[in-house]
Amino acid sequence: MEFFDQVRLNIDKAQDKQKESYRRRIKKGTKCFDIRANDLVWKKDERKARPGKPHCSFAPSWGHHPLRVTSVEANHLLQLEQLDGQPLKAMMPYTSVKPTRQRPSTV
Repeated sequence: MEFFDQVRLNIDKAQDKQKESYRRRIKKGTKCFDIRANDLVWKKDERKARPGKPHCSFAPSWGHHPLRVTSVEANHLLQLEQLDGQPLKAMMPYTSVKPTRQRPSTV
């Protein structure tokens, strides 16, 4: 019985080590934002991410104008609309948007 207990203990240690390594790797490149309805966000320009398209190399990585979040779904999808109220046809994943920064007003 001691042998199997030691094997189980080693497996648990290895799994904990793998979980910690994965958590550190994911945390390193992930930014978390608190996005709610009526927030203004920038949508990532997916055309720039296509490889082999030199005409997009100097284009901005994020959209030209902010969009408003109308709803946030449970599976990290956002429904967006333009500022004039026209909704976008497709829902956007949480990872393809970032919130606009409110610049401090200098008075």
